[in-house]
Amino acid sequence: MCFSAGASFGAAAALAVIGIISVRKIQEPKQLIFASIPLLFSIQQCAEGFVWLSLTNPAYAGFEKNATLIFLVFAQIVWPFQVPLALFLLEKPVGRKKILLFLSCMGLAVALFRIYWLSSYAAQATVIVHHISYSVEYINVITNYGVVFYFFATVFPSFFSSIKGMWYMGFAVLSSFIFALVFFPESLASVWCFFAAIISAAIFYIMRELQTTTSTKNEVLVPLNKF
Repeated sequence: MCFSAGASFGAAAALAVIGIISVRKIQEPKQLIFASIPLLFSIQQCAEGFVWLSLTNPAYAGFEKNATLIFLVFAQIVWPFQVPLALFLLEKPVGRKKILLFLSCMGLAVALFRIYWLSSYAAQATVIVHHISYSVEYINVITNYGVVFYFFATVFPSFFSSIKGMWYMGFAVLSSFIFALVFFPESLASVWCFFAAIISAAIFYIMRELQTTTSTKNEVLVPLNKF
């Protein structure tokens, strides 16, 4: 998280609990990628906890490189691909599904470029006014376009979903991005990922709704099959 090692580890523990409960509500295999998002955020927040430790305590300096890389793998590679893919798998209306497929392909392109980016250039984390700033050497023009595609892939999918509660989560993610961009531009990745992690708690509510919907449909189908 963007405040301290303790806060990051605390957030990681809370998200792990939410993620486990969400995964246990899975009714269909295609829901797994969506339900597991809080668990993955938990791992990312735990990694940032170790980044904090490595930057503030010389005894943990050896963790810096790997912890920074793990955080950035989630921030730069996992989320732009997993978010649109998770919603694509859940969606049923054909029109919306096509849009989400397009956004998933965009997210995959972003993820592939970021894999090259992180494997080719050095990443560094520094503490700036109680927040962590991540920097990676890059080619300005290419990366600026990549930011736009990243934004589309991670923020827009929620607004094209027909699933109850997904729009609210989308607005929350968008609002947190604007807040982080305006007030913490140098620590955008850390601050936005923290808010997105907390917002991912809404996945528990959405999974509960999906579980209720699926159970209701199954109850309706049983007497029809018997008849």
